[in-house]
Amino acid sequence: MNNDETEERGSQSGNTFKNVLIPVSNPQTAEQMVRLAAALTDTSSVLHIMNVTLNTSFLNRTSSWRRSSELVMEMSHLGNRLERVTKPLASTASSIPEAILNARKEINADLLIMGWFGRVTPLAVKKSRVVKKVLQKAGCDVAILKSRNKLQDVERVVVPVGGGTRPERISLVQNFLARKSAELLLTNVLPHDSEQKEEEQVGEMLTQTAQLFGTTTKTNIQKADNMVDGLLQETKPNDLIIIGPGREWVFKSVLFGRHADAITNRAPCSVVMYKSREQKVSAWFRGMLKAASGFLTPGTGKKL
Repeated sequence: MNNDETEERGSQSGNTFKNVLIPVSNPQTAEQMVRLAAALTDTSSVLHIMNVTLNTSFLNRTSSWRRSSELVMEMSHLGNRLERVTKPLASTASSIPEAILNARKEINADLLIMGWFGRVTPLAVKKSRVVKKVLQKAGCDVAILKSRNKLQDVERVVVPVGGGTRPERISLVQNFLARKSAELLLTNVLPHDSEQKEEEQVGEMLTQTAQLFGTTTKTNIQKADNMVDGLLQETKPNDLIIIGPGREWVFKSVLFGRHADAITNRAPCSVVMYKSREQKVSAWFRGMLKAASGFLTPGTGKKL
């Protein structure tokens, strides 16, 4: 398959995203963000590729606008080659997060894709206020891509499955598999001393989840001292991990949760951190309660 083509397979696909907003600024992450958008959509979707220029001095603003315009047009052309309708967006604002959030509302985007460059650390999360603030207030589905390899080279999608796996994440995985020639592995991590009954229950849960996908799906129960190590034992460089937020995503010092951040840092492959749309106040309130419960109750808060 040509690298500039999006393969449409006959597999079962999930819900269709109509308008996808892709803020780009870093050439090292922009291309893979557009390719991810193409892999999650179909030819009826519109990719809105955006750059925000900070409202600073005239010379700095002009120089930044020229660089960003070139990147936006380059990524728009890439989207066209991937058989997607693209619309470039440019904005000058004093706040990048607010400009992205305003654009999201104006185009009624149902998916927002952002990239993460570097390690996910408490300091990096606090300094990179754009991603965290947009994640908190987006009002739509959000996917954050930590790119380590080309999505064109992905051979397998790895999805950790817990009792709380959301149907929206299942739909996202279905979309990706419908357009990419990749295997799917559903996995769950149990402690070494887990009982047979628990293993049987988890195995049944994995089997039931596997039936939701119209493709060859493998399941596996991994034994490990902790969830992060267990999942990483499963991953290879040409995999793609798709994870959801942990209970601590509401805190300012973490991006998606302690375990999700650790997986993103240590995985040998690309990672998509995906959070479906929720009402802002209720999501934060539930997250705060769950996070507090996780800290007070040992062994909780490990579902992704």
